[in-house]
Amino acid sequence: FAMTLCTILPISVVSLYAYVRSGGIDFEMIRILTPSAILGGAFGAYLTDKINKDVLSLIFAILVIYSGTCMIFR
Repeated sequence: FAMTLCTILPISVVSLYAYVRSGGIDFEMIRILTPSAILGGAFGAYLTDKINKDVLSLIFAILVIYSGTCMIFR
C-alpha cells in the first residue's frame, strides 16, 4: 500500500498541475459539486452500516451488470 501511494501521489500532483495550467479544470463546477459529493459519501457510509451485507452485495451486483450492459450496447 505504501509503495503504491508513494508512486501514485507524485504522479497525481504533477497531473493536477498540468491540467490546472492548461485550463482543463472547471473550478466553478468543483465548487458546485463538492458539497453534494461530501454529503453523498457520508450518507453512503452511514447506509453501508445499516444495510444487510447480502442486500448490499445484490445492489452492487445489479449496478455492475447494468453498467456493463450499458457499455456493451453503447
